[in-house]
Order: sequence, then structure tokens, then C-alpha cells
Amino acid sequence: METIFARSSGSGRTAIAVWRISGPAAGEVVAKLAGSLPSARRASHRQIRDPLGGLLDDGIVLWFPGPNTATGEDLAEFHLHGSQAVATRFTETLTGLGLRPAEPGEFTLRALRYGRMGLLEAEGLGDLLDAETEQQRQQALGGYTGSAREVVAGWRDGLLAALAVLDAAVDFPDEEDVPAEIASRAVPALEKVSVSLKQELAKSAKGRRLREGLTLAIIGPPNAGKSTLLNRLVGEERAIVSDIPGTTRDVVSARLDIAGRLVEVLDTAGLRDETDDPIERAGMERSRAARERADIIIELSADGSREDPRLLRVTNKIDLGETAPEGTLGLSALTGEGWDEFLIALTGRIEATACPALFTHERQIALLQSGAAALDRVLDDPAQDPELLAEDVRSVIALLDQMTGRITVEDVLGAIFSRFCIGK
Repeated sequence: METIFARSSGSGRTAIAVWRISGPAAGEVVAKLAGSLPSARRASHRQIRDPLGGLLDDGIVLWFPGPNTATGEDLAEFHLHGSQAVATRFTETLTGLGLRPAEPGEFTLRALRYGRMGLLEAEGLGDLLDAETEQQRQQALGGYTGSAREVVAGWRDGLLAALAVLDAAVDFPDEEDVPAEIASRAVPALEKVSVSLKQELAKSAKGRRLREGLTLAIIGPPNAGKSTLLNRLVGEERAIVSDIPGTTRDVVSARLDIAGRLVEVLDTAGLRDETDDPIERAGMERSRAARERADIIIELSADGSREDPRLLRVTNKIDLGETAPEGTLGLSALTGEGWDEFLIALTGRIEATACPALFTHERQIALLQSGAAALDRVLDDPAQDPELLAEDVRSVIALLDQMTGRITVEDVLGAIFSRFCIGK
């Protein structure tokens, strides 16, 4: 196994830069650069010298002998001054000693392979590193701290208990009615797992929106006040506001934190039936595309005929005498009249569309869907051959083991860790 290194504290000029080293040569490298191995798990002030004795920097060294480390290997940290010159010289020194720069997520990947972390925890850590809002942070912690793994472990225990009953039924193939009677005892445990699994699946779509962020499109005819509404939401003049129809030709976007949810707000070109302007026509096509992919649509129109659960209908410009019909919110994006009521309604819609969940990744959801389908096959005909029932239950256990990493597929690992930052 190669010994790897990386700067874990980010790039650029900083007061202190933290460097991590992991692998079998970590202790030897620390002894060479710091003069000797410091006491385990105690910060030690040392002069850091290259192999020829030249002073490289003055800093703090920490030594963590494996296997009880973050990666499961011998691990060391150097806390050095964060200048580019020190970084360059330290990198050259480590490379000269035969160490290799770490790839993105490689420290965490090693922790996974040495049993210091499960696959669900690794995915949760990736989400935590990407989190931009409070709700994203809290959701990510559900995976990283083991809450998701504990739920899967509970399902697995229930399935193993049912499997033991089914295997017992297989032992009595020649006894009339005995196998079926024994197999029926497994049904309550299987039903309990099935119900719980489907409950988590039902939450997953909203949890995925929370993790990835929501898209909110502001739609309406020209001069309805869409850009004014965007600017008030953002708190700055992000979009050009004009009385001239067709001013907005392209989609203008802004990323906001609303109720702890990441929301990308899209100000779109005004929609009308006809236009001779090919640029405006192209803008309207982009508006329609934005409407199709949006999770929530703010429609600045008094037309309440079209039903769409994503719609939040708003009548703007009530300061100019516009009247909000039933089913729409009255608002003046220019003066702020009706703004508090609008924000309450919008926040409620956002909170209902993106809610915390334990399983939010495509990989996790696909495995849960397959598991739910297999359990449905068992429960639809629990009187069938117990041996066949047992095989279906084993298949669900195998799916859960793929989820937690008991059974690991290498291309899955590549997909997960490619989005990690270097040094983690």
C-alpha cells in the first residue's frame, strides 16, 4: 500500500496549513522530517527539516499509529505556515521521499476499506462537505453519524429472523402443512420491514430535493413584475427592470437559502402568444423549459384555470390597483405590500417540497426499490415454497449489504469518492 499525502486545509495563502500523511511509511517520514516520532496523539512543536538537514519550517506535528486512526493506517499531521513557498517545498520533500499525492476522497476511501467507516457514512460525509444550508447539514449528519446505517441494520435483523423461520420450514419438506405453517410465522417480521422500508422510500424524493437543492421558476407574461420579484427575494438588483416588454431575454438565476433549503430562483422571459422577435422567442422557449423542470412555480398571473400542484399563484402590482382573485396571493414586489404573507406561503411550499430523509442518493433509492419489490413478491404469496421465499429474503439482505458496503462494487466507490475534495 502506497503512503499518500495531501493538504487538508484547502489551497491558497493561510495562516496555518494542515497536511495529512497516511500509509505504512508515515512514521518513518515523520521521524526523518521532525527528528523523531513524537508521543502518540499529542501535539509536538518541532522544526521540520528536509532529508539533507535544511530547515523547511517550524510547526506542529501529530502522530497517530494505526489501526485506531481516521484511515485505519498509520497517520500523521503537519501544521505548517500556509504560504505557497512552504507548500511547494514541503510537497517536493514528501514526493522525494516516495510519497504520492492523494486523489480526491482517498483518505476516506481507505477508512472505508479498513472498516473505520461504512458506505452510508462515506456518502453522508460527502453530503456534509457539500452542504450549503442548515437543513442540508442536518440531513447529511443522519448519514455520516450512522443513523441511516442503524435503520438498515434493523431491517437486516428483521429479515434474518424471518429467514431463520423459513429455513426451518425447508427442513420439513415431506410433512404436510408443516412448511406452510412454519413459513407463516415469518410474515409479521417481513411485513414490519416492508412497511418501514416503504416509509423511508416515500421520504426519499423530498430528501433528494433537499440535498440537491430546489428549483423555483418565476413565470408570467411580459411586464408582470417577475424581475422585480426576483430582486426583492435576492435583496439586490440582480435582474434588469424595465417597462419595455421583452426586457428579460434569457433566464436569470440566483441561489438563496430559504428556510434552510437551497433554492435556485429563475427569473424567466415573459410568455405571450406571438412575437416577431426571434431572440424573444428563444427566451420564451427557455422559460417553458424552466417551468417544466421547476420544483415550484411562482406564476404571476390571475389565470387560475390551470391546475398544477407546483403552482403558487400571485397577483402582482396591487399597489396599482390589481385585484387578487380567489386562489391567488396579492402582492406588490415593488413596494413590499403583502410581502410577509407571500413569504409565509412560499416558505411553507418550500418546506413541504424538500424535507429531511435518510436515503437520498440514486444508488440508495434504487436498492431500496428493488428490496421493496422483492418483499412484495414474498408477501403476495407467503404460502409458496419456503425455499423460494427464503431466496427472495436473501436477495433483500444482499441489497441491504450493498447499501452499507458489506458487499462493495468498485465502480460504485469511484462514483462516490470522485466528488470528494483532495485531503479528505
